[in-house]
Amino acid sequence: MNYFRRPLRKSGRFFGLMAVVVMAVLTVYAFVFMRERMLFLDAPFMLSNIINGGSPQIMEHRYGSVITQLWPWMGMKAGLPLIWLMRLYNGAFNVFYLVVTGLLVFRWRAYGPAILMALYYTAMCDKAFFWTNNEIHQAVAWFFVWYGIYLYQREKGTPSWKRVVWFGLTATVAAVTHPLMVPVLAFTWIFLLMTEKSQPGDGYIRVWMMVMMVLACGIRIWLSLRAGWYDRDKVETVQNNLLSGLLGVFEKPLAGQLLHQYTHGLIVGATLGIIGLVLLIIRRKYVLALLYLLVVTAYHALFLSAFDTWVDFYSQSEMMPLTIIYGLPIVRFLPEYVGSRLLFGLTAMVFLFRLILIPVASTPFTARVSHTMELIREMKDQNISKAVIPEDKDLESIYMMTWGLPIETTMASAISGDRQRTVKPLPADKLDEATRIPPNQFMDCFKTIPINSMNPDYFSVDSVHPYDVLKH
Repeated sequence: MNYFRRPLRKSGRFFGLMAVVVMAVLTVYAFVFMRERMLFLDAPFMLSNIINGGSPQIMEHRYGSVITQLWPWMGMKAGLPLIWLMRLYNGAFNVFYLVVTGLLVFRWRAYGPAILMALYYTAMCDKAFFWTNNEIHQAVAWFFVWYGIYLYQREKGTPSWKRVVWFGLTATVAAVTHPLMVPVLAFTWIFLLMTEKSQPGDGYIRVWMMVMMVLACGIRIWLSLRAGWYDRDKVETVQNNLLSGLLGVFEKPLAGQLLHQYTHGLIVGATLGIIGLVLLIIRRKYVLALLYLLVVTAYHALFLSAFDTWVDFYSQSEMMPLTIIYGLPIVRFLPEYVGSRLLFGLTAMVFLFRLILIPVASTPFTARVSHTMELIREMKDQNISKAVIPEDKDLESIYMMTWGLPIETTMASAISGDRQRTVKPLPADKLDEATRIPPNQFMDCFKTIPINSMNPDYFSVDSVHPYDVLKH
């Protein structure tokens, strides 16, 4: 009996509650590790843009991310202090994911998708947990809104036109929020078409839903190719690498690093992938198994083409969408072969194992915050409010990436009660030049901006003294 597909089964409800508990634990983790997450690269950068811009700041047309940006923006409008804006932004991500999981379980009774969603945020994730701002995680939450509403309306017998409209709207929001949703949405829809039992009127409805799916994915592809810069740059990199030979992509050093990850940090993901394929073969879904292999292979080829080295927090985020593809056959078919009690126990063990790894993975992020506070103390000792430091391997080994330091140090000093101080890493031969920048200029993460363009209610950077070289 497929317990995940029969929403009224008591055992299915227990699986759904397990998913809610897992997502609740992740939400608690988010608040515990607020500083590690909100003083790391994109999060403080985006928050400063929201504060200085006075409105949500959508990057690369990833519109679904507005759901998390609204909260610090509203907090700013209410005049809340910076530390509360950071808390609101930090919590908005995981609270959103928890709310969606709650809807899956308590409203839509989609227990299988709830388990799949919890697997997405844990199975191949530990260090990625601390990189909050990758829009793929928000896109996945929207994906499960699409998935849950689709299953619920199908089960309920909602009028056809409402089903098509909701299908198109939610699929489009999921797709435009991140381009990696395109293969996930496409495969999931084909999977549903090939595994669901037909209902009266399915043919007509499915044609319109297919049109909606093509439009949703087409909009995201067009935006990535024509209307952005980051996605377009990645597409060009992929094209150049693939044109030089597909086999060459799998011979890159990154391929060996990825294989190592699949036998270590991503071993749960690898296990899910193998089990998913085996289940499709056992069920004699040979065409679907072939498509599964093609999609998984293509996804890995795109990943290997777009990047050159494995960076834990970043690369995990890029690989995590595969969890959904791996997990679809498992959620659909495994309960027919494994008893509910045994399956419940195994699932709980997987979640417990992965939940333990996230706090363990916090070490480099906590070290990052500690080093930032040490830099601020050194600046205080040397009576410096704006500093430049040489960008070297030692600094990169601590920070992983250093481009966010100007706003990270500004926010860290602001919430510590000290005067606001900022640090800009630069190549050693650029330090003297930086000390000649006019005092009223702020060297932000990617450009130099006038200090008076920053929101004075939250940022009071020294506009009198120039940048100094920090000696440490």
